[in-house]
Amino acid sequence: MILSVPLTLLGALTFPVIMHAGWSSGWSQGARTMLAHVVATLAAAWFAFFALLAIQGLLQGSPASASLGAWVQPSSSPPPLASWSRC
Repeated sequence: MILSVPLTLLGALTFPVIMHAGWSSGWSQGARTMLAHVVATLAAAWFAFFALLAIQGLLQGSPASASLGAWVQPSSSPPPLASWSRC
């Protein structure tokens, strides 16, 4: 969550400047747009973070988590190459 602030600041500060480039609006309108964009972007990043955290918690507590882990993780021994080279 700490990294979401510096990652969103560049886009949150440059997007309103580019968006208001051709308008004859004052600095107050640009500052309000920057603040609103920063708040919306950080809220979206934190929502996604907490949603993934909740999904991870639900999957860890489910009874199928052991079988799901065995299905997702690859096997430790690869198949022998001799069986692949038969023609």
